[in-house]
Amino acid sequence: MAVCKAVRGMHDILPNVSRDLRLVRAIAMKKAEQYGYEEISTPILEPTNLFLRTIGSDTDVVSKEMYTFIDKGGDSLTLRPEGTAGVARAAVENKLILRDPLRLFYHGPMFRRERPQKGRLRQFHQFGVELIGDSHFGCDVESISLGASILDSLRVLEYTDLRINTLCDNETRERHFALLFEYLQGHFDNLSEGSQQKFSNGSILQILDSKDKGDQNIIANAPTIQSVASTESKERFEMVLDGLAAVGINYKIDHTLVRGLDYYTSTVWEFTTNHLGAQGTVLAGGRYDNLVSSLMRKNKGTIPAVGWAAGLERLQLLSMSLGIKHAMPNIVWLIEAHSATSSNNKNISNYCFKIASELRNLGHNVRHDYGTKLKKQLKLASDEKANIVLIVGENELHKETVTIKNMETGEQINTPSSELKNIDWLSQSQP
Repeated sequence: MAVCKAVRGMHDILPNVSRDLRLVRAIAMKKAEQYGYEEISTPILEPTNLFLRTIGSDTDVVSKEMYTFIDKGGDSLTLRPEGTAGVARAAVENKLILRDPLRLFYHGPMFRRERPQKGRLRQFHQFGVELIGDSHFGCDVESISLGASILDSLRVLEYTDLRINTLCDNETRERHFALLFEYLQGHFDNLSEGSQQKFSNGSILQILDSKDKGDQNIIANAPTIQSVASTESKERFEMVLDGLAAVGINYKIDHTLVRGLDYYTSTVWEFTTNHLGAQGTVLAGGRYDNLVSSLMRKNKGTIPAVGWAAGLERLQLLSMSLGIKHAMPNIVWLIEAHSATSSNNKNISNYCFKIASELRNLGHNVRHDYGTKLKKQLKLASDEKANIVLIVGENELHKETVTIKNMETGEQINTPSSELKNIDWLSQSQP
């Protein structure tokens, strides 16, 4: 009988990685809350039409990467490939947009059938933020600043570059589309097959996001949107850049940056790194002023919005590749030192139950191991990177003490169990 294995590109998240991802998520959540954002959670499954309407039917995500199926009721459903569309749908359906401006953050698994490689999985986890209902340029600055703050808290900001561009306003995009269409039409035969398909389907801007070397050579000489940008668009982009400078965020203007989804308008950006190989984008987003209103039964005009998403696995991989270790809560390892001939083993266990309960009530993480050989338990605690070990045997039981061993320094002391709450080691975090 064949051994069952995980689906290709969908990995088990083992305890050591899960711990790291949880820490990344916790830092991101804390920062988002400091900026006034509230948590929202949407279903993993959404109607397929939601993504067709918002992401764009000709994008790689929709045309090649979505997990879509027909359920028993005949409905077409899709495992969400990204979070923005679902959050926008929830904001409209639950009338949250009446509270504008609305600041929301989310986290959870996303699904795309891409070719698995380092930093790219078919099931991956994202953390994202959305600010809905305000077109002020300051919202763009705030959104980017929040992302930078999270990267800085993870100590990886200095290893990333912020690339930024503007897709300008609707009128400018129409003028640019016409110029770009004419230019690419003249180079159609030299475009990659994928870009030719996008051209034929009218997804001209998506060609600018091509990774094909031949396409990139053609794109390098294509007319830029800045060459036909309206005065208002130029001024708004300059205000965003000035705002970033005011908060000390460095950036590089990249006029070829368009992002891979159709819903983006105006400001778009990516934080990228060269420490993850080909999958260098760790946090990316932009403004999407037409998406929310497109989901409403009655179009009440533009509902401005801006946001971004970051891959938690990529952030964890980046930290690991750079050798960055984040502070973790102490693991207190409580060991019962039993004797094969002692009649007090039961009493030692009960004494340890009390100690473990008191420490947990004080907020400590306590792992309680029961009565195996002391040497074996100490090795296991060392392998699991416990930095504090408590040892209780017959001597400790009779004296109502605990032997404490600091695994990092090797220092060992014996102290009354009533004094555990005052031991400095127990209030420190791992480096």
